[in-house]
Amino acid sequence: GPAGPSSGPAGPSPAPAGPSPAPAEPSGIAQLLRRLGSGGRVLITARYAGGWGGEVIDLGVLDLPEAVELFRIRTGGGAAPDAVSLLCEELGCLPLAVTRAATTVTEWGVPLAEYRTHLAHRRSEVLEADAARDEAAREGGGDGAGAGGQDEVTARLRAAVRAVDDPLATRILNALAWFAPAPVPYFVLSGMAKDREVARAVRRLLSHGLLTRDGATLRMRRRVQAVLRAPEAARPPHGAPPGPPPDRAATREARIEATACLAATLPGDADDPANWPRWSQLLPHIEELMRCVPPGEDTEHFASVLAEAAGFVIGQGGTDRGLAMLRRAVEGRRRIFGEQDPRTLAAVERLGTAYRDAGRPEEAAEEYRRTLAVLAGPRERAYGDVLSLRLQLAAAYRESGDAVRAGREFADAHALAAATLGEEDPRTLLARAGVAGSALAAGAPRSAAPLFTDMIEVCVRTLGAAHTFTLAVRGELIAALLAAGEPERAALAAEDAYADCVSLLGAGHADTLRAGERLTEARRASGGPPPDG
Repeated sequence: GPAGPSSGPAGPSPAPAGPSPAPAEPSGIAQLLRRLGSGGRVLITARYAGGWGGEVIDLGVLDLPEAVELFRIRTGGGAAPDAVSLLCEELGCLPLAVTRAATTVTEWGVPLAEYRTHLAHRRSEVLEADAARDEAAREGGGDGAGAGGQDEVTARLRAAVRAVDDPLATRILNALAWFAPAPVPYFVLSGMAKDREVARAVRRLLSHGLLTRDGATLRMRRRVQAVLRAPEAARPPHGAPPGPPPDRAATREARIEATACLAATLPGDADDPANWPRWSQLLPHIEELMRCVPPGEDTEHFASVLAEAAGFVIGQGGTDRGLAMLRRAVEGRRRIFGEQDPRTLAAVERLGTAYRDAGRPEEAAEEYRRTLAVLAGPRERAYGDVLSLRLQLAAAYRESGDAVRAGREFADAHALAAATLGEEDPRTLLARAGVAGSALAAGAPRSAAPLFTDMIEVCVRTLGAAHTFTLAVRGELIAALLAAGEPERAALAAEDAYADCVSLLGAGHADTLRAGERLTEARRASGGPPPDG
């Protein structure tokens, strides 16, 4: 218990006695205080903030810079700052643990890297021993207390976890254990309960020293996470109905809750710069879950989180990381919903588009083929999503330089679209343009030109003469006629397109300027004068 008051010739000294371990709860120290009488002062340290009856000062745990400074003071400051920082993180910045590590390193001359390796090995042994003791205690009807082999820091952390008696606080604790050991935005907890209830639960966890708070963020130390991530540590909320002993199912439930918290607070459009700060806050925690959760346990929520986060990661230049997220999202949806579900097809299309944007159309085509191969039967092939996949496959072939396969795939897509949607549907027109474009790319401009000519009439009638798609088809016709050695016809087609643009869009419109460039090129090829203006 705590030391008593020091006495000298003049009686009790007002200086506080040195701190020593005390029972964890106020009731446990009452007898000791009665023995001390009324003289002197007593300093008590404990994880409980309430019930003491005297002045309570919330000390929390050390910040990382403070822990590093403590270690350097104890060791004389000879170790590399980065190595010390990593060690203090792994020790949870707990003063006792940092002090003991400094003593070991100094007195025994143990290199810092060797100590960290020993610490990691020891932590693994401790958690395995904890699991074995818990299992033995459950079988024998005891609580496993008194068994040797558990280091003091881990024992205290496990005791602090067991002391949490609020159901919501337990849920929050278990969920945050699966986030990265980086600041967690407070708003991720907003969907777990009402704001007032969440705030009260967080205060409980802060009072136990299991979390720290810095403004609008929370943080859990690595050491606390290591204890909580052990299957036996994740437990149902206090007061839950009796059931089987806590096991890996409880750990899985904690990861599911963490995923749901992220899914409910995703920022939205990853291309909008206004959302980038929030994406940057959440990304470390998404990647931590991706690392810790086995792919076979991904939920619908996590597949959606990965698919959305991939857009931000790729947009910030992390193409390979983003593609890995999308591949895992696709596999998760295939497992959860099946190959033919529209949500799976949408994920495949998104992955294929990302491959193509990255200049990897062959890998995109492989994903499209795999999906289309399982969509057997005419009914499934008529789905709009499936038609879109076929168009994407054809485009991937074209981008990889395989004009022949692209043409065949576009032709199949056109036949399907025309039969189910009609010739004037935009997807039918897109497939039809692909057939003509593939013929042009394959070196058959005389076959491509009549296909483009037939399309223009439908496009003008359904979309308008100056519609972007109509102008693109007109541009392709001009290119096909020039490649076929018919510059006069190309010039006439260019004049019609330019006149429509000037009339409908105005002389200064970007599409009009592009049409003028095509007209200049066609007239130069035919030996005619350039357009006016």
